[in-house]
Amino acid sequence: MIAGEVKHQSAITKVRVAKAIARISLLRLAINMKKAVPIPVPNSTVDDKTCSHLTQRYNIADGPPCGKILRTELKHHMPAPQSQPDETPAIWLVYDGDCPFCSASAQMIRIKQAVGKLHILNAREATDHPLMAEITAQGMDLNQGIAVKFQNRLYHGRDALHLLALIGSESGWLNRLNVALFRHRKTVDFAYPFMKGVRDLTLKALGRTPI
Repeated sequence: MIAGEVKHQSAITKVRVAKAIARISLLRLAINMKKAVPIPVPNSTVDDKTCSHLTQRYNIADGPPCGKILRTELKHHMPAPQSQPDETPAIWLVYDGDCPFCSASAQMIRIKQAVGKLHILNAREATDHPLMAEITAQGMDLNQGIAVKFQNRLYHGRDALHLLALIGSESGWLNRLNVALFRHRKTVDFAYPFMKGVRDLTLKALGRTPI
């Protein structure tokens, strides 16, 4: 009777050892192939005989409690997940923050989501921004109009206004008006001098200096 129980316990131990060895073998194979293969990790603890066998066979000296051996091996060797870079194209709008109309328009402007993500930059506060150096290098005067960087190209004044209308979203009344009016080049050429004149008079009335 006792001999039968010993054989039964021995068989159970062999099965547990075989399962544990199979899991570790798969794990090491995944490591060698440099692939993250999900391996089932037991939640229950491993008995002393299985733990002793694993410790001796795989040279896990002074390791964690037996129930955590496989989990620790998996956590230690699996590569950490890598975050995906943001591939959304950036579109930059540079405006005069001291002009009330420019500021309000810049904050309300929206572009089509498929085109990219709009970033707005106050030229009076971002003097050290790399984009300001690019604008200066191309001889663009922000006192003469806004600047927009799109697809690694700079647009200035009426060209920038026309571009924003072409890629603009029709979300909100201001955006719908902007798209409807300024997607036509002739409308831009007609209206832009008036818009610039209103800006200049406003800045002068407020006592603002040029950029």
